[in-house]
Amino acid sequence: MIEMPRERGAQRRTPQAIRAATFSQRRRGWDEDEVREFLSAMADQIQEADAERASLRAEAERLRSDAERLRSEQRDRQNGPTEINDRAVALFSQAQQVADRLVEEAVQHARDLMTAARTQQREILQRAHEAAETAAREVGGHASRSEPGARGAAGTAGDRLGGYSTPVPEIEYVRTFAHVAQVQLRSVLDALTEQVDRLGQVPHFPEEPDLPPDTEVSWQLEAGPHTQSSEYR
Repeated sequence: MIEMPRERGAQRRTPQAIRAATFSQRRRGWDEDEVREFLSAMADQIQEADAERASLRAEAERLRSDAERLRSEQRDRQNGPTEINDRAVALFSQAQQVADRLVEEAVQHARDLMTAARTQQREILQRAHEAAETAAREVGGHASRSEPGARGAAGTAGDRLGGYSTPVPEIEYVRTFAHVAQVQLRSVLDALTEQVDRLGQVPHFPEEPDLPPDTEVSWQLEAGPHTQSSEYR
């Protein structure tokens, strides 16, 4: 029987060690040539297996490296756009809130200006009405102290001019009222225009229907002269 020499430990044998192995000679043993041929074949197979295993190990390492790189790229793609999108959404939301607040403030300021303008308009008309009444009373007082014949002469002249019989106090009332109202309304409109220009572009909002300015002024004018004419008749 041919035995391979034993070595200490379970040491792995290389193909070269298998080919160079020696055996003890005994009687009635195995054919040495057949054993050598068998060992050579086994060594070749082991050598091929080692080479294939090394190739597979290198391929596995390459695939492992590629997989890690792909996982890293995927994490970057998932984390990067998410952070950018979150930041963009936050900025857009903040800008929208600021824009809404500015628009709301502009609309409220415009409404306040319109309310103040209407209030000042009523006050101006009231002051103009009072000023016109005062002027009419003063003119009426001067006319009442004039000679009685002047009124008759004025009536005769009015007949010659086509029947015009409007008293002088009413004419002065209308003239004074129109002048005062025009000056004060112009100052209010100038102030309102300046405030609107400071606001810049403000959104349009529906307003309550108001009577035209001419209607309100004409009503005030009609109310004044009738009061004065009743006093001087």
